[in-house]
Amino acid sequence: MREKLISLVIHDLRSPLRFLTMLAGNLHDNLADMSVEEIKERTYWVKKGTNDIYNFSEDFLLWVTSQKNNFSITKRLFPLQPLLQEIYDFFLEQVQQKGNSIFYDADEELTIYSDPHILITVIRNLVDNANKYTDKGKITISACKEDAHIVISVEDTGVGMSPQQVESFLQNENLDDVKAGSQLGHKFIFDLTKRIHGTVSVDSREKIGTTVKLKFPVEP
Repeated sequence: MREKLISLVIHDLRSPLRFLTMLAGNLHDNLADMSVEEIKERTYWVKKGTNDIYNFSEDFLLWVTSQKNNFSITKRLFPLQPLLQEIYDFFLEQVQQKGNSIFYDADEELTIYSDPHILITVIRNLVDNANKYTDKGKITISACKEDAHIVISVEDTGVGMSPQQVESFLQNENLDDVKAGSQLGHKFIFDLTKRIHGTVSVDSREKIGTTVKLKFPVEP
């Protein structure tokens, strides 16, 4: 398991580190000939790349810690709208850089009994995936109460997935069956959602978009 994890983590880190190395080298070598707009664009991608690596390391650490028997979940009652606002603010610049727009919707009175740190980690991963596979489209984060459940949705108008890709996404494989870095990200989502007693469902159509729903029981 240790060797498998090392292989998957290196796979996930190599591409962004290579990109940052090339970008930083280009910036350093050509700074004198660049316009202010070109410098601003390149430094934005440096910022985004370092943020991506930092967030991945934080998510990975949380997931590894969650595998331990003594892992503790700190649940409390809190409003959902400020949490969605925080995610919206975090992604706004990244989304706009790809020509996308992002929205969030939740009633001010809507609350959830959960672990806010784990929940925001899961939603952030879903929004990151949505932005990755959407160009000049729309991403919507919403939350509502349905019967005895709180439902949080991340919807995009991106490339969508085939039925086979949806099936692969929904497979909560053992670590031995995870073959790519992206699947490790999916495992973060499923394992951490399960830890806070939620379920994940996906509705997707190619060239139309994807909606991922997190469903949690209403608890006192």
